[in-house]
Amino acid sequence: MKKLKIQIFQQCMLEFAEYLDDVEAVVQFIGSDGEILDQFIHGNCPWFGNPQLNPSISKTEILLEEKDQFYGTIVLYIREELKPRFSAFLEGLARMFAILYMEKKEFESMKIEAKRREMLFQVTQKIHASIDVDEVLLEIINNIRTVYPQFEVDLWLSQDISSSLPVKTFTVNYGESDITGRAYMEGRVICTTDPEEDFCDHGTSLAAPLRGKQGVYGILFMNSDETVYFDKEEINFLALLADVAGSAFENAQLYQQSRHLNRDLQLINNMAQRLNQSLNLTELLQFISDQLLETFRADYTCVMLLDGENLHVRSSSDPSSVGKNLPVSLQVFQRVIKQNDSIILTDVSKDYMEDFKRIADILELHFRSLLAVPIVSDGKRMGAILVLSSRASAFTFDDFKLLQTISQHTALALTNALLHTEVERMVITDHLTGLHARSYLDEQIQLSLMKDPDGTLIMIDIDHFKKVNDTYGHQVGDQVLIQVAEVLQANIRQSDIAARWGGEELAVYLPKVPLEVATTIAERIRLKVMESTDPQVTISSGVAYWSKEAPPTVEVLVNVADRALYEAKRMGRNRVIIANEAAIAMETNHTEKK
Repeated sequence: MKKLKIQIFQQCMLEFAEYLDDVEAVVQFIGSDGEILDQFIHGNCPWFGNPQLNPSISKTEILLEEKDQFYGTIVLYIREELKPRFSAFLEGLARMFAILYMEKKEFESMKIEAKRREMLFQVTQKIHASIDVDEVLLEIINNIRTVYPQFEVDLWLSQDISSSLPVKTFTVNYGESDITGRAYMEGRVICTTDPEEDFCDHGTSLAAPLRGKQGVYGILFMNSDETVYFDKEEINFLALLADVAGSAFENAQLYQQSRHLNRDLQLINNMAQRLNQSLNLTELLQFISDQLLETFRADYTCVMLLDGENLHVRSSSDPSSVGKNLPVSLQVFQRVIKQNDSIILTDVSKDYMEDFKRIADILELHFRSLLAVPIVSDGKRMGAILVLSSRASAFTFDDFKLLQTISQHTALALTNALLHTEVERMVITDHLTGLHARSYLDEQIQLSLMKDPDGTLIMIDIDHFKKVNDTYGHQVGDQVLIQVAEVLQANIRQSDIAARWGGEELAVYLPKVPLEVATTIAERIRLKVMESTDPQVTISSGVAYWSKEAPPTVEVLVNVADRALYEAKRMGRNRVIIANEAAIAMETNHTEKK
């Protein structure tokens, strides 16, 4: 309003100048705070500022008041003898000043109010036209800068957002001198030039809370080097604008949250359907890893299963890391596995530095953001899901909650797959010896006959097993069976198949193993059984070899090996007998004639 007062003073002085004619006079306009706002000099007035040149110059002060409002003072410097003539006229001008000031002030207030209404209309239009929070907040900032060009305008938000606006993230530090903290905590506008506040700062700062229905989201902060006094209407208007900004921010956040929630529900539903469609453990875990990589826009994901004191990488977005082990002893995994705690870290360079260097070395990758959640089913710790990104602050709290939900579905699917695998294992496994069942052996021999160049079948019978049962009892007999089965498992490859054929008869199939090697293995097993069993037993074995030149059927191969076995028993037991190729050819011809 200082500018308006000066304009009216200058207008009044134009009237006064016509009345003065050729009289020398000086008129000063002094504001209510004692500052000289303007002055009017008519004529040369060499005496002004140097009273000794003309001691007859008098000083007359006229107060500018209207309706108990004091606007300032008009001071007239003129020769003493002219004082009565011009003082009366000047008093009239002072009254005119007060009237003009009140009218113009009211007019300016109406203009400002119209501009405020227009601003609110534009902002409201923007809110209804767009759910984009950036557009709404930018409209508010630009309008405030238009009305208050001497101010810098910033938004200080209490949460991280991705925005092109002049947005700052602030930490609340509640204290008498911190107007942003006070405005945030007290939920009201705080201004450093408010006479009810005790601030010693130069210039002007104003902080208005961005309030929504669910809380305060930040601060609208205005700052100027000039000292600006806001009246009650302006404070209320800025508070209203800040509330509009807070509501717009809240609505946009709720809209984004609803979209993310809808996306998350669709994702969880799709994952649940897919997880329930497959009971293959490897396929299941790989699907989870691939889905996590896409969902969280990460650089690396993996599903790890607990294996003793290690987390074994069972599936990963990076195939080269499958099979690697991460020690549970690392502090971060102590929290995840031992304390059943989920972890989100925005910048691992600041936390668990040594742990993450170790993880980065093992997995051979660089990362800064981390999500880690345990996989738990019915209180049983099964493993963990790990999601990594090379970017700092790559994951949000919503991502964190989503991964926890995915982990629950993963645990259920994992439990089902493991149960299915166990049932399959039980179907193809003899429950006493732990060896494969006869049906599984038949299937694997059939597959080998179709795809392998050759192979060898060893049929085994425990000598005088009935005597062991009769002498020591069936429980000891069962233990002998288990001991012989352990000898078989210890002396063959992982790709070889040991099975219980029935009763005290066992079998070993060696795919792609020539006859000489198979005979050596059979002899080694025979000797190990004699050394390892208690009570000691011996075994008789029949060995049958086949090649691609004359592939037999499964039935023929078994019959030939069985005949060689009975030949070993006929010759005195505790020996290995090899069936010749002619026997396989004869058996094949005999089977074909049937």
